[in-house]
Amino acid sequence: TLIIPFSFIADYANTTSDHLPAVTRFELKGPLTATCSASGFIMREQYNAAAPSVPVVSDLTSFEANNQGHFFAARILGYICPPQTGNYTFWIAGDDATRLTLSPDANPTKAQLIAYSTSPTNFREYNKCASQKSALIYLEAGKKYYIEAQHAEFWGSDYVTVAWQLPDGTFEGPIPGNRLSPYVSDGEDIALAASTQALKMQMQEMNMAESTLAPKGLAVYPNPFSDKTTIDYVAAEQGDLQLEVFTATGKLVQTLYKGQAEAGKLQQYMFNGNGLAAGVYVCRITLNNKAEHKRIMLVR
Repeated sequence: TLIIPFSFIADYANTTSDHLPAVTRFELKGPLTATCSASGFIMREQYNAAAPSVPVVSDLTSFEANNQGHFFAARILGYICPPQTGNYTFWIAGDDATRLTLSPDANPTKAQLIAYSTSPTNFREYNKCASQKSALIYLEAGKKYYIEAQHAEFWGSDYVTVAWQLPDGTFEGPIPGNRLSPYVSDGEDIALAASTQALKMQMQEMNMAESTLAPKGLAVYPNPFSDKTTIDYVAAEQGDLQLEVFTATGKLVQTLYKGQAEAGKLQQYMFNGNGLAAGVYVCRITLNNKAEHKRIMLVR
């Protein structure tokens, strides 16, 4: 079980139920549709362990981000513009831990937790635990609502994605850019100062924990996999390294790397299963004539 030592996740890690408190439900005979004035993108801030005080800022064209690195805390923040008036349901999924808040209007200080996950999910796996799904939330068409997703990543694959279901039953996952707009500062950023400071403190914790949390040796994820899988290796010593993938009967499928390895440095490789039959394969990594093996499974 992955333990997230961050305040924005830890408050919910020991809950006795993975159901969130219910919100007021409104029954409508049919959704009312309006044209939304969204910008087409939303803002993302990433606080890395190496430089926890300075965020890396980028724009996303949908409510989703992946493969951003290791040991970071991030948030996606901005406004969501509902195209219909009625009851909405939200979902969040991610690796390692995620948290989704929504304001009843454009004010960030009113944002409340609506969904979360304290452990990793598979990519776009919105139904691993009940806490990933919000209760029904009534939103008005064309009205701007502040929304923020927070994301904690330790090691391995990483992503965060947010989906919703419209009042007419349409599912959008991830939420597309034509529903989103980036956060606009009030000049002093008073509304977000507290959460920004919390993210910086969390990154300091990650920085101290990095040496003990980082994997040693060979790691493969996801496993099983259906398309591509990532192979991580941290060499215990410097030397000659060779990474190969074999069939279960010992036939060489591919040599992914042959060269030098640096002690203690992460080396990352991608294995593509396109064109291969489903089944068990063996990943073999050899460092200075010492071999390590790991079984991997390709599924269709």
